[in-house]
Amino acid sequence: MTTIQSHKNRLFKKQVALFGFLLLLTVIFLFSFGFKILFGTSLFINQIFNKDDALITPTKEIFLGDLTIDSIPEATNSATILVSGFIDKFDSVAIYLNETKVDEIKIASNSFNFEIKDLQKGENKLYFLAKSNKHKEKKQTETFKVLYADEKPKIEIKEPADQLKTVKNEIKIIGSTAKENVTKINGFPIVLDVQGNFESSVKLKNGENKIIILVIDIYGNSEEKTLTIIKEE
Repeated sequence: MTTIQSHKNRLFKKQVALFGFLLLLTVIFLFSFGFKILFGTSLFINQIFNKDDALITPTKEIFLGDLTIDSIPEATNSATILVSGFIDKFDSVAIYLNETKVDEIKIASNSFNFEIKDLQKGENKLYFLAKSNKHKEKKQTETFKVLYADEKPKIEIKEPADQLKTVKNEIKIIGSTAKENVTKINGFPIVLDVQGNFESSVKLKNGENKIIILVIDIYGNSEEKTLTIIKEE
């Protein structure tokens, strides 16, 4: 019994020594590598969260500036036109005529009016560019086309001759002009054919009759001719 008990005691001491040795190795490992692993793990997790935060970018403020131009004439008989419009959140409006910047106006209120001068004969291209100094934003309108001419329209009276004397109760007025022109005889509109020819009957009174033929083109230019017809009894 003494020998067996002695053997058990030696075995127990070896187990205790082995456990102590393993415990010592564990402590040494933790101090040597454990904190590094723990620090590296925490750094990795921190990078993940920082990466997610980096993906969240600030939302840019939506700019709701507006520029509206009122109706611009398609044709005019003046080299100067008046333009009006509405503006919101912009500071100025630049005017471009035939690809050239002709003016830039600072806007103090929402509505504006200004003159555009020196239109050239024929077709003119016009657009507007609004600018915001604070928001660094711009807005350009569509390009407007404006036709300019100041010559009087042509009109030809084929019948009757001026100062004609007749006994008829009515007479035909026959003539021609450009087919786009508005044509009136004594204030009443008449219809032109596709070539611009017209024909209309006018009743006559006894004595002197004034017949006024008026044509107005798309630019607003007008021409008028007056015929004097004498109705004899």
